[in-house]
Amino acid sequence: MPQDLLTLKTLQKELNSLLAPGKIQKINQPEKDEIRFVVYSGGTSYTLVASANPNAARIHIAYDKKENPYSAPAFCMLLRKHLLGATIKDISIAGDDRVFRISLSARTEMQDVKDFFVVVELMGRYSNVILLDENDIILDALVRIGVSEKGRRVIMPGAKYTPQPKGDKAELYDKEGIKSRLENSDKKTLYDALLSSVNGLSKQSAKEIAFLSENAENPVDKAIEEITFFDEIFGKTAYKPCVLKDYSDFFVTPYKSQGDENDFVFFPTLNGAVNACFTLSDKSQREKNYFKDIIVLTKRHRDKLVKKIEIAREKLIECDDMENVRISAELLANNQYKISRGEPSVTVENYYDDMRPITIKLDVTKTPAQNVQHLFNKYNKLKRAKEISREQIEEYSKELDYVNSILDALSRAELSDAENIKDELVALKIIKKQGGNGHKKVVQKSAPKTYEKDGFTIYVGTNNILNNEVTFKIGRSYDVWLHVKNHHGSHVIIRKNSENDVIPDSVLSSAAETAAYFSEAANSENVAVDYTERRNVRRIKDAGLGMVNYDDYKTTFVTPKNNIGK
Repeated sequence: MPQDLLTLKTLQKELNSLLAPGKIQKINQPEKDEIRFVVYSGGTSYTLVASANPNAARIHIAYDKKENPYSAPAFCMLLRKHLLGATIKDISIAGDDRVFRISLSARTEMQDVKDFFVVVELMGRYSNVILLDENDIILDALVRIGVSEKGRRVIMPGAKYTPQPKGDKAELYDKEGIKSRLENSDKKTLYDALLSSVNGLSKQSAKEIAFLSENAENPVDKAIEEITFFDEIFGKTAYKPCVLKDYSDFFVTPYKSQGDENDFVFFPTLNGAVNACFTLSDKSQREKNYFKDIIVLTKRHRDKLVKKIEIAREKLIECDDMENVRISAELLANNQYKISRGEPSVTVENYYDDMRPITIKLDVTKTPAQNVQHLFNKYNKLKRAKEISREQIEEYSKELDYVNSILDALSRAELSDAENIKDELVALKIIKKQGGNGHKKVVQKSAPKTYEKDGFTIYVGTNNILNNEVTFKIGRSYDVWLHVKNHHGSHVIIRKNSENDVIPDSVLSSAAETAAYFSEAANSENVAVDYTERRNVRRIKDAGLGMVNYDDYKTTFVTPKNNIGK
């Protein structure tokens, strides 16, 4: 995303026009790397987000809500102590860098007026939110950096704040410096020259300026003209905040190098565009991070089950010799009179094999009777081991199938699925049940996804608990049930309006496409999806939730497609 000086300066101007002067009413820290200020300004309450997330560092007005922890972190408490009720005097860009400096005026406990500064550094993995006093002394920060971390500034309470060092490039306001560097650049393209010569240009902005300038009579002068145009765009006719249709990038105006205006979605404010992009990317990234450890633990449990099945199968192979041991024991019992103590073996006629001779090894330390008993004991032990191994293979295989279904659900899980999936993992003892104190508020458990198609309601389960609900609580005996063939995936129900309803092909195809999309076969083509009446679906005994058998079904072939919300 073009979080460069050209874009951030425009964002700063917009934030200033909306929030200064405004009073801070609330301060929250919903994530370990995100602070939210509720600011009342001009008769409206705004939520200002300052995030140091390495993958989504940003500052903008947010329109979504997040759950807050029961106990506020220490940095949040410090911000509340000093800044609740404070007035925002100004929001500026510090040092022509990706650093916002929010100037505030607040009253102390003694009712004295005191100035504070909140510095928001948007620098990838070095991003930070820092609280300073009136003398730029650090009171605290989201990310502390100690003296021991070589090559980095000290960000600790009591230290003097110093900005991040900048590279040796021309500043945006230095037109002569930019011109000199571009004209003397050894880069082959104007795009590369802009990136290496001008401070605060993102790749997207450099590409756009080069696209607009490289065919001009004097490309360098044209590039400087375009830089000035973007730097001063706020409030002008050309100011049209927008995002690409896939919400992957935001811009102050449609970048011609990215496509024509039909390729963009427009917003009344740049904050709206920034919020739309970052809310989506931040949600996606946090979902990945949230489920990352759970996926690792679940895969570890799956690997243990695979190992247990291998061991049980090896034991089963050892039991293949069980009948030979029994025969040897019986033959030895019937021929004890031929054996003298201390003999290493004995050869007898095998009446189970046409009286062919068979040699049986003996334990020289045992009597003939003890050797007989030893073989019978070995046979009984192998017999029990065979029964146990078969039971274990069946039990572990069922659990492995269930765990694989959980991993499939985790591969496309949203935060709303978290509580349902965690309940399953707690039941399997993959994770421990957590208490409430000090943890975030319990996330409301998700419900099945639903959508309408040609007058019919279609229900989709996104995890095993919801699959069980869709099939056995929502689905009636005469409703149509769908599931991808021979793969883990969602249970889908087409709910009829009456028992005698005939499901149109368009509805069946839509439900089948959705069932294929929410499955392991989502990236395949021509996917087989089975469908039958719900009455033909039965739970598998002693298996996990959502594990079923079904019969009397038909199969259709579709290309996976998410029809929810269409």
